[in-house]
Amino acid sequence: MYSTIMVNIDPFADSTQLLAVVKDVVQRFDAHVIGIAASQPIQVVQDGGLYVARLSNSTARKSGKV
Repeated sequence: MYSTIMVNIDPFADSTQLLAVVKDVVQRFDAHVIGIAASQPIQVVQDGGLYVARLSNSTARKSGKV
């Protein structure tokens, strides 16, 4: 029936429950899953210049650079 299921994952939220449901659906339909997670780049204006921060804050949080 479904060979591939695409799932939107919030990069700043806990997706544990969502992924549990996705796992169940994928197993039921013997399908593949494509996970998509995106956020708008953070733009910071400092000293008259424009700087674009990392696309994901989670990388910075993990490295302790926030």
